[in-house]
Amino acid sequence: MGCQRATSTKRNYQDNATIDGGPTVLVTEHENDDFADLDVTLIAHIPKISKIDSLDQLDRYLAQDRKRLTIIKFYAPWCKSCAKFAMRFKKLAMKNGDLFDSKDNMLKKGEVRFAEIEYSPKNDPMFRTLNVMGYPYVHVYRGAERLSEFPCGPSNFQLVIKTMNKFLGRPMETES
Repeated sequence: MGCQRATSTKRNYQDNATIDGGPTVLVTEHENDDFADLDVTLIAHIPKISKIDSLDQLDRYLAQDRKRLTIIKFYAPWCKSCAKFAMRFKKLAMKNGDLFDSKDNMLKKGEVRFAEIEYSPKNDPMFRTLNVMGYPYVHVYRGAERLSEFPCGPSNFQLVIKTMNKFLGRPMETES
């Protein structure tokens, strides 16, 4: 991955972090990072990607909505792979997450909630507690139950989509 790794400890989140019974690596060919394939009416809308800064804030965020899927991206501000991953994450949030206008009015409630946690020395213990092994890294939850977790660089972003579709009960097809 090329970015700093965190060591692991444990936190009391339920953890069933595999897909189809084992680790999955999905390498894709060229992926479109622009927003040209999005509905033009969505371009002016802002996807809701919540920022989380502490374990207590994460616990509260996960407790707010126990029914919808939550996808959390862990990243480091200096990580180039994380910056490319962020563009795809935002695009996924625009298609599947809550959308707001520029005045913070909700326009559409999505099937999935999206959040991000930035690495800093201050929250290094949180990354260790959550077993974040590198950047970018993804956790998928429903309520406080961790359904899946995996490192995921931009070249494997389809794994995020495949995992999301699996837990939403959608066909396993991928989207860009």
